[in-house]
Amino acid sequence: MTSSADDRKHTIISVGQLPDKRIVDASLIVHVAGDRIVIERDVNDRPLVDALQQAGVERQQIILAYAGEPIDEPVA
Repeated sequence: MTSSADDRKHTIISVGQLPDKRIVDASLIVHVAGDRIVIERDVNDRPLVDALQQAGVERQQIILAYAGEPIDEPVA
């Protein structure tokens, strides 16, 4: 997992090597925009949106950008 210096951007990166090919993937890309959590990409078997809601974050505070939900604020 990587995080930005201001702790507002987070990613999970996977790097692997097959005999004939190198594999690099970002399975999760998330950032905070104002008072919202913006999920840009989530290809994990347990979606972050579910975990956030179970932790008490209201659904309207979560933006699923990967599903086409609009981001109201510019990304810094």
